[in-house]
Amino acid sequence: MNTTSFQKNGTSDENLPLYDEFEYSPTNEDALPSSRATPDQVRSFLTQLLINKRDLPLDHVRRAVARWRIGTGLELRSYSPAMYLDIFGREDGWVIYREVRLLILEKERTFVQRYIVREYM
Repeated sequence: MNTTSFQKNGTSDENLPLYDEFEYSPTNEDALPSSRATPDQVRSFLTQLLINKRDLPLDHVRRAVARWRIGTGLELRSYSPAMYLDIFGREDGWVIYREVRLLILEKERTFVQRYIVREYM
């Protein structure tokens, strides 16, 4: 069995599943998962987000998103930065929080421009 440097170091994440069965397929869709999205759907979204926005290696991304175990799309949208740091660690947590938050803000800005600003014009 081949071991990676990650596995050799014996970190606390050594028992996390890597979701090898997940097939990454590039997509330009940056849509946030619905608030009812399953943990698997959230992990798929995060995988695409990190690869598309940050151009991170798939192996690293799989390890990072494997830490998202039971949260739904609602938690993805509502967790605080501290919760992201607790789940993903300091570096990955901040990057994931930032990218998700930027998408949320963009969606809110688009909503305001589309529906609210037009009413006052």
